[in-house]
Amino acid sequence: MYLFHVHRQASRWRLVLRAGDPFPPQTTADQWQHTRGGSAEDTNADVRAEIDRRGYCLFAITADFRELDDELSRSTGVSIVGDGSNAGEAILDTAVKSAVDVFGRRLSAAYAIGSLAHGGFAPRVSDVDIMLVIDAIDEGTESLVAQVQESVRTGGGGELARRLSVFWSDWDGVRGGVGPVGRLPEVDRLDLLESGRLLHGADARGGAVPPDTGVIVRQAAEFALARFDERYLADLRAPSRLVAAGARAVTKAALFPIRFLFTLSTGMIGRNDAAAEWAVRDGRYAELAQGALRWRAEGLRDPLKATEILERHLVPVYEDFAAQYADRLDGSTHRQLADELREWAVPLRRGHSSTD
Repeated sequence: MYLFHVHRQASRWRLVLRAGDPFPPQTTADQWQHTRGGSAEDTNADVRAEIDRRGYCLFAITADFRELDDELSRSTGVSIVGDGSNAGEAILDTAVKSAVDVFGRRLSAAYAIGSLAHGGFAPRVSDVDIMLVIDAIDEGTESLVAQVQESVRTGGGGELARRLSVFWSDWDGVRGGVGPVGRLPEVDRLDLLESGRLLHGADARGGAVPPDTGVIVRQAAEFALARFDERYLADLRAPSRLVAAGARAVTKAALFPIRFLFTLSTGMIGRNDAAAEWAVRDGRYAELAQGALRWRAEGLRDPLKATEILERHLVPVYEDFAAQYADRLDGSTHRQLADELREWAVPLRRGHSSTD
């Protein structure tokens, strides 16, 4: 059990102790107001690690963005005040240089994709997505791509560098879909064809065949089954754990199903802003969509309010995603996948209560 306290006079300061442990020698118990208790499962892993290391975790809330910017500037050399795109561009530049070092002339082209290409980049939560077009790919190419990614992530670029996501294929995969070797799901290939921004090499996307919506739907269902495991479903049922993990975890969880439903409805890429605007017009998940966009831009300024919104909408929107995708797959040759998706959604209601 962990005990949470707020300072009686300086309320932005919080202190977390393990139950039964003494207060640190630098302070006294009468300076702190006990606010709540939490189990290990309900307490952030970083907080627990700090208590294991120091015997307590002391932190302040309502910090100023200039403080964040100063710290990031010291660690990365790049400011992220504003839209953060400069920091993202620096990571892309480092990734291109690393890819050139690793692949040499085999690197035919490199593109920015994702929010740094089509817009909507949010430095608190966004990935930095790059697409590498590599000649003569083979079974050994994947390990070389991993080498590129690791060199960027560990090269001193800070948190954004650790969010680098590398997609890769040859030109045949770009133009007609990736075979057994490569990483370029059809929805990301569509993003590349529509919005990819050339960073290196020559652009040879001409003549590409746009992805089939049915394939995008199938791959989205396969993605959910592969990535959204029992632990993920448990977090959806207890969103306070997502909130404790921060804005990135919350916005990813909130926007994944909204983006998937947008693609199912429109056949278009589920970009965050467009998908959220669609959800607002649709009405069913307007509160969740508006909250997710706000949390992407501002962070979780009101964690309790965010938790309430997630408790109302998170499980229903995932159930809706599973039901609608399964219905669409029923009308194709993928009925087994549809059945697996319906079975996947069953645990969502375990222990879930909603104010709907």
